[in-house]
This record gives sequence, structure tokens and C-alpha cells, in this order.
Amino acid sequence: MKLRWYQDEAVAKIKAYWAGGGGNQLIEAPTGSGKSAILGAVCQWVAGEHNGRVAVITHRKELIAQDAEAIRRVWAEADVGI
Repeated sequence: MKLRWYQDEAVAKIKAYWAGGGGNQLIEAPTGSGKSAILGAVCQWVAGEHNGRVAVITHRKELIAQDAEAIRRVWAEADVGI
């Protein structure tokens, strides 16, 4: 799955922020903008570049399934568990 330009921009800003020392960060995006796809790209980057694991915590089971599906679309080899 290819991210849209504004999704790519959000991922790039997350990477740049973390490169500058990290801390708390917030990305705001409207309904239907593909926040789950952004999340998938960030998960792939963290796991690949930093040899890390990612825990995604969501308060609704529908969103958990949506996030898992989006992560798999962006990163087909992801070891996603719910």
C-alpha cells in the first residue's frame, strides 16, 4: 500500500521529532484521513530501524481490528497479534 502525500508527511515528521530527542508527540488528522495507515508505517519503521516491538493500545475493539488490518496492508510481513 502506498501512503498518500499527507500520510508520508506525517510519518516523516514523526521520524524527525524522534530524531531530535523524542518526548511526547501528537499527530492530528481528520476522520477518514488514514490514521491507521500512518500508524502502520510508524510501526514498520520502529520495528525495522530500531529492532523494536510496538504495542498499539486502543479503547474500542472495532478500532483494534481496523488498526491491525491497516498495519498488515502497509507492512505485509508484520507479526500482528490481537
